[in-house]
Amino acid sequence: MTSPRYTFFVEGKDDRRFLERIIIRELDLKYCRIIEYSQLKPEKVNAFFEAELQGKRVCIFLCDKDDEPCFTQKKNRIVTRYEKVDSKCILIAERQIDCWYFSGLDRGACKKMKIDIRDCTGTKTKPEWQACIEKTGRYRNDFLVEMTECYVLGYALEKNRSLKYCVDRIAAIESAV
Repeated sequence: MTSPRYTFFVEGKDDRRFLERIIIRELDLKYCRIIEYSQLKPEKVNAFFEAELQGKRVCIFLCDKDDEPCFTQKKNRIVTRYEKVDSKCILIAERQIDCWYFSGLDRGACKKMKIDIRDCTGTKTKPEWQACIEKTGRYRNDFLVEMTECYVLGYALEKNRSLKYCVDRIAAIESAV
């Protein structure tokens, strides 16, 4: 059997980078397409989603929970905005995908990158993460790339349940083929 063809819908460049450098690489996924949807009109996202499904691709819509009170409300908000997106295809990062970057840094990586391991939790907001990055004196993009280079997925999966859920769902799709 061949590996399924994936189309991932992500909010922006940071999410794309994480997906490419961590999820796709670590799970050894093949035939992946990534669409950044945050700057697209809902009609365009709907058209992409429908076309990808018609092309027999596995579609995964990845988004941040942000300040929504629960995952169900976030899914409902997405399905309302993008009516062609099936709620079963939506995977949500607790808080923000930025949390996934930080959760994969073990003690050694934190020391190397000069960040406090206590900052590596899944509860911070984007401005709080940005403050952590600014304390290191590095540019955001360079810092995020460096994080992916010393990332430990197994460690991250122990620390971040929404990342574990998403990886497990993708792995289940892979093993079902």
